[in-house]
Amino acid sequence: MTCEEYVRIYGKEACWLIGEQEKQKPNRPVIIVEGMLQFTEESSCMWAGPFKGHYAYFRFSDWRNTTHWNGKGRYLDGTDKMLADKLAKLRPTISQYSDKMSERDALIIHYTNEYPTESRPFQLYMAGNDDTSYCRNFATEEDGLEFIALLEACQPLDAFKDIQSCFAFTN
Repeated sequence: MTCEEYVRIYGKEACWLIGEQEKQKPNRPVIIVEGMLQFTEESSCMWAGPFKGHYAYFRFSDWRNTTHWNGKGRYLDGTDKMLADKLAKLRPTISQYSDKMSERDALIIHYTNEYPTESRPFQLYMAGNDDTSYCRNFATEEDGLEFIALLEACQPLDAFKDIQSCFAFTN
């Protein structure tokens, strides 16, 4: 559902639109599409504050024309240079990944999903109305849009199975 449709159903007070805030910041990615995805009542609590109706906000953005993704120096072309350092720092997050994966593989998946890179510059960001967010990056715009269409077709989503298994926790 689009943000506009969501506001028509639940009212403007139900949803502060994250995308509107992002559009005001300098050197930000281009937002391709944004909207709301519905989750099951049992799993929507994962968002640490789902929007009314068990929804989470999403935005799909193109980072190719930005010099950095935030003010902390995480540069798009820094994947190889930063990987070893990030692998060490991300070890505490390993518990969210399957036991069948090696620790290194799981950390690489987390890293490549958390930060946009030159090879994966399209980012799908999802958030509740508080401080829980998840990201997943894609090599092409088409891959990301196909993934979003799949998520939309499978609503209501199970946040534990559908998000935690293939997204990186980013907040």
